Amino acid sequence: SLELAKIKARRFEEIGADFINILPPTFLSPTREQILEHIRGILESVSIPVIIQHLPQAGGMEDVAVLAELCHQFPNLSMIKCEANPPFESIARVKEISKGSVGTLIGWGGIAWGEGTAAGAVGVQPGSAVVDLYKWAQRALDRGDVAEFDKRLATFIPWITLWIANVELLVAIEKEILFRRGVIATSYCRRPTTGWDASLEKTIDDAMAFINSGDFSG
Repeated sequence: SLELAKIKARRFEEIGADFINILPPTFLSPTREQILEHIRGILESVSIPVIIQHLPQAGGMEDVAVLAELCHQFPNLSMIKCEANPPFESIARVKEISKGSVGTLIGWGGIAWGEGTAAGAVGVQPGSAVVDLYKWAQRALDRGDVAEFDKRLATFIPWITLWIANVELLVAIEKEILFRRGVIATSYCRRPTTGWDASLEKTIDDAMAFINSGDFSG
């Protein structure tokens, strides 16, 4: 609910959060105005920077321009996470509408990270299961070594591309990896949920073997 979201947002600000991330509601197919009411309510309840996820695949807000225009009313709208696949048009529209005041992040697993960076995105916001691999790729990009960035990205993005066939599958596989890595106590997903076949199980095994085989701090 909006009421609970505002309470949580204020609480996060009080305890020192640097950003608030908003995933607009889609349950029960809210109207565009209802979604905007939710987002505006959170934006006006805090003073810290806010990131809004634009996830047209999940329903709800299809036009990223409607979100970008909020920057004219709320200066704490800092970034929009562009989850459209591909995200390039969204990146360009946010930059145009906000006149560069709102940055863009690559979403959807970072499968368009390289091209998105070239289009003007300032970073990537992935899931948490293999965040060390994303940071490993980011360090090459920070050094300006695009060839090494592309090489590192190619080691794990093919797995992500398979896992992100749908959001439920990605969440389930990420929880499985986090469980195997000892980060969470169980990989349980609330039901109804989804499973995967032997070929996807092999990609999880391969990912774990790769993670356990090397040092990704450089």
